Amino acid sequence: GLAARGATVIADDLVVIDRGRIFAGPRTIDLRAEPVPALRGDLTVSRARGRSRWRLALPPAAPSYPFGGWVFLHGAAEPAHGAVVVTQPGLTVTPVPAADRLRRLARARGLPSLASDPRDLLELAALPSWDVVRPLRWDMLEPTVDALLDLHS
Repeated sequence: GLAARGATVIADDLVVIDRGRIFAGPRTIDLRAEPVPALRGDLTVSRARGRSRWRLALPPAAPSYPFGGWVFLHGAAEPAHGAVVVTQPGLTVTPVPAADRLRRLARARGLPSLASDPRDLLELAALPSWDVVRPLRWDMLEPTVDALLDLHS
């Protein structure tokens, strides 16, 4: 959705952040279901992982970008907390409370065995964070992309 609209997708599901910069991951996104034509846009689609996934090739990206915040995606069965900023049938976008950000980020850290300065985690937790709750259906893709792009503007 975002890539088909020309937005730079940094990574599929894992990011590397260092000194306020986020580093671009592999230039593909893997999906469990075949993407609808509108999602594909000008992106190349192929089979991957023993044909168990559909792989969208992403356009080239710069090696890194300034990091500005977090988006936590949830299926519609998961509850949203806090004040709802965007709501459409089945879609909500809410800010993540500051007290919850640090806990989430510490829990999601991919390589906790790597040495790091605890201040780095605090700086990352201070950035804007949003919960996006949406039904996991292709017809909700465009409203979700619209909501994400609205957060950026």
